[in-house]
Amino acid sequence: MPSEGRNLRALLRIFLDADGQKARCLDGAKRTLGDTRGSVIQLGALADATMNLAEGFEDAESAMILNDLPGCAAVCGVERYREITIPDHVRRIVIYSQHGKAAADGITRGHDNLTANGRSLDIVFPPPGGDWNDTLMARTAIRA
Repeated sequence: MPSEGRNLRALLRIFLDADGQKARCLDGAKRTLGDTRGSVIQLGALADATMNLAEGFEDAESAMILNDLPGCAAVCGVERYREITIPDHVRRIVIYSQHGKAAADGITRGHDNLTANGRSLDIVFPPPGGDWNDTLMARTAIRA
């Protein structure tokens, strides 16, 4: 989970079963080690002055693939939009959101942080019926 300078601040460990699915034998297959305050998981690169965000790692990766993005950062919980550190050069935030009240509430609570310093905010939703990862998995299944 790098901070603005892409320094390592924490590790997010995702435990998998042999079939590649999240470990079913654990209560919570994701474990974090370190101080995550203000940080995100940056996949790929920032797109110049645009920072793409998604709720979790899977949605960020899926949004990148589905929308041909150079990078997307996972905030690791919609409640964290209000506390993430956004690099000073970022002028535009694009959230690849999930549907539902929790996502909407998280964006509302994080609005001041996301739009500080004159940044614009755009919200892009996946097709109805799921999140970005569900959409990618459905498209992959159709091709198989």
